[in-house]
Parts: sequence; C-alpha cells; structure tokens
Amino acid sequence: MHIPVLLKEVTDNLIHKDDGIYIDATLGFGGHSKAILSSLGRGKLLGIDRDIEALSQVHIDDNRFEKMKANFTSIDVAAHIWGVEKVDGILADIGVSSYQIDSNDRGFSYIGDGPLDMRMDKSMDKSALDVVNSYSEEDIANVIYNFGEERRSRRIAKLIVKRRSSSVIRTTSELFGIVMSASSSGLSSVKRVFQAIRIEVNNEIDNLKIMLDKASNLLSTGGRISIITFHSLEDRIVKSYFRESKFLEPLFKKAIVPSGEEVEQNSRSKPAKLRVAYKLPVNQY
Repeated sequence: MHIPVLLKEVTDNLIHKDDGIYIDATLGFGGHSKAILSSLGRGKLLGIDRDIEALSQVHIDDNRFEKMKANFTSIDVAAHIWGVEKVDGILADIGVSSYQIDSNDRGFSYIGDGPLDMRMDKSMDKSALDVVNSYSEEDIANVIYNFGEERRSRRIAKLIVKRRSSSVIRTTSELFGIVMSASSSGLSSVKRVFQAIRIEVNNEIDNLKIMLDKASNLLSTGGRISIITFHSLEDRIVKSYFRESKFLEPLFKKAIVPSGEEVEQNSRSKPAKLRVAYKLPVNQY
C-alpha cells in the first residue's frame, strides 16, 4: 500500500487560491491529489503520471479533476491539452511508490526476487537488465558513483562484468548477491546501487531538471511549485534550482521534513524533504 507523505504540509503550502488551477505531476495512486481536492474550492486539478498501471488504479469521481498519461517532462504539453496556459501550483513527488517497490515483477527492490526491470514507464526500451548487462565496466562504475554516491563503485562494477561474462544477470536477487559480495557495507551499498541503476534507467536527474524548467515557465505570477525528494542528490538539485532561478523565490530557507509521528506511522517517509518556491512578478526577474 502506498502512503503519500507530507500531506498536510503539501496542501498548506501549495494551495494559495482555492479557485486556482493546479497540477499533480506525479499522480501515482492519487493520494496527494485527493488531499489537494479536499482543500480546493472551485479550482481544478490535473493529475499526470508516466506509469499506466498506477493511472489505472486512480478512481477520483470529481468534476474538478482530470487524469492523463504523461511524463512530467511534458508537463507543458499536458497543460496545453488540458486547455490551460498558466497554473497556480504544481506538485511533484520525486520518488518510487510503495506499490512499485513492493511489486517484485517491477524489479525496483532488492527484497524478494524479480526481473531486472526498474522502468517507471513499461513502454520504455531500456531496463535495468540492459544497464547491468550491456554497459561497459567504466560506465557502470560511473552510474553507481554519480547516482548512488557509492565509493566502492569500481569494485562493484568489476564484479558485475566478471559475473555477466559467464551468464546474463537477469534477476534482482542475482544483482543483490553480487553487490553483497563486493562490498563490506552490505545493505547500504545494495540500496545505493539499486537507486543508481533506477535513476539511470529512468533518466531521473535530467528529467527532473527539464521538469523544473518547464514548471517554472508554466506557473502564473505568485504560483507555487512544491517538490518532494527522497535522497540527497535530487534534493541538492531542487535546492540549487530554487536558489539560482531568476523566476522563483524559495518560500522557506530550509526543507520541510516529516514529523516524528508521521515517520512512526510510515517509516518510508523518513528521508522525504519538501521544498516550495513561488513565481516572482515579471518586474522582479
């Protein structure tokens, strides 16, 4: 079961016009969208997601709401199809849903066993199987180091290439075993390697940067953008973007984090960070 994080914090800081136009750029199972709608008056909300399986599970009977299959890198196109040119608020939850993690057949998790997949959009060509079995040793090491911040990246990459020389690495349990044998840090290294490969497969870092650019252009004056991240690499990108953008001003200097009570009820919320910025008037650019 997927439990959306920072629900009250999102609605309190995103919705500044109860008759405004908003986009949930990572609809998932609709948890954040339902909370936004409950705080929205005569406004309207578009929910987009790249995962068709998640979209099929969203059933929100509300004439203020519409859903659409789209990558958030195409948020501007989705808004245009929806019939709007500017919006008052945008939410993006940059993380893998509990449903995706817990579904062994999606290949996101090292717990259990499943095919090496990790695609958030199953229509994509490249999967984790391709990264692990076709990338060069140097490229695998760079992915693990850059996206997982794993200092044993070269040793792990070397062992992956050695192992695949005898047979194709097809499952999450196989990759788990290789990383465990290559690193004395055990599960910590496994988590970082799986994260790194997932980010590479889904082009998450480049997509985040593209979305931030398009979202800031899409916002009306005073409109707000709220981004939830789950690891330091993405949080640094969002923090830097908000600070350096000539169009945006951070609403708070520090990120909002889950309360102790929320973490106790949902341990997966612990690393979450929410950053919020608003669109400056044209004469302040």
